[in-house]
Amino acid sequence: MDVRTLRYFVEVVRQQSFTRAAEKLFVTQPTISKMLRHLEDELECTLIVREGRRLRLTDSGQAVYQRGLNILEEFRQLEAELEDINTVKRGRLRLGIPPMVGTQMAPLIGEFRQQFPGIELIISEFGGLTVQQAVISGELDVALTALPADTAPSIATLPLFSHPLCVVVTRNEKWLNRTRVSITELANESILIYTHN
Repeated sequence: MDVRTLRYFVEVVRQQSFTRAAEKLFVTQPTISKMLRHLEDELECTLIVREGRRLRLTDSGQAVYQRGLNILEEFRQLEAELEDINTVKRGRLRLGIPPMVGTQMAPLIGEFRQQFPGIELIISEFGGLTVQQAVISGELDVALTALPADTAPSIATLPLFSHPLCVVVTRNEKWLNRTRVSITELANESILIYTHN
């Protein structure tokens, strides 16, 4: 059974006529009749009984019709979803990025603009917790952040990559020739970092 045959069957039931269904589907009436005969042969049951000028569904026909409606609706939704995926051609994307990552993002932004020239990309610099709030409030569509992923339930997070943190220190004996520093070693040091937001 294929979707086209199912569509023919459902249309015959809706129109209560092979001829009207054929006209609606832009095929010949013999094509519709042949496809429905094949469907009945494949399912090994009679689906439609002609009673004079009327068509009556058998119990099997009723089951196929009801399921067919659902299958065709699911198929329609799938086609629409695929069209959306394949035709991202126009629109606007508001992107929030943390301070000082613009240079790292430049190649990706260039690639995005080349792949989606019809999408207006609006880039705003946001730091700290304000970026999360901007996504929640709808001010941004998507944001990059270095914050942990324990976010609000109204937004989804996706880890993109990990990046090591580095400590910049003066050249003195305490730090000389070190390749690693634990966070506890920094507990009593003066540290310059970004503000809370």
